[in-house]
Amino acid sequence: MFLEFDFDAYHLKLIANLIGFECPDASMHTYLGKQYFKTEELSETQYQEGKAITFQQIYGGIKNEYAHIEFFSKIDTFIQTTWRTYQETGEIMLQTERPLYLSKNPLNPQKLFNYIIQNLETWQNVSILKKLNKALEYTHSKIVLVVYDSFLLDFAIKDGKQLLLDIKDLIEADGFKVKVKIGKNYNALTKTDYL
Repeated sequence: MFLEFDFDAYHLKLIANLIGFECPDASMHTYLGKQYFKTEELSETQYQEGKAITFQQIYGGIKNEYAHIEFFSKIDTFIQTTWRTYQETGEIMLQTERPLYLSKNPLNPQKLFNYIIQNLETWQNVSILKKLNKALEYTHSKIVLVVYDSFLLDFAIKDGKQLLLDIKDLIEADGFKVKVKIGKNYNALTKTDYL
């Protein structure tokens, strides 16, 4: 069977960790969507529209109408502070402990933030992937695909449910949440509550 471990609001959680924002217990998409639409219950349409609004703010710049939301105000502060450092020192240190030099990368504040997030995501994925490969070393199951916010496992049923629970715990160890899908092939993956 294939099992996909798909992060819930992966970039939002990565950003929250980076800027020191404490995520609510609920999904970040739900949390932000309720603020956009000023409601306690989101419809599926509002949830999807809310996700689009969120990604527009993160990757296109924060609009004034959303600047009052704490998550976005902290992002804005981070962007401005990082940009000042980048301008004044000519470099910033990325999560991968590699410097990004102004002279080689003439960016604007928003592109610099996007670069930092993409670098952080890659670093986090590689870190998780190393742990997963170690956990799977003596099993018949293997990671066969990594997409920016999910890991696909070719699961050998003889490895047992406990392995799946261990993998889920490993991925969620740093406060991330995942949804799990299962299927006989990639196109047939459906959400499961098995885990």
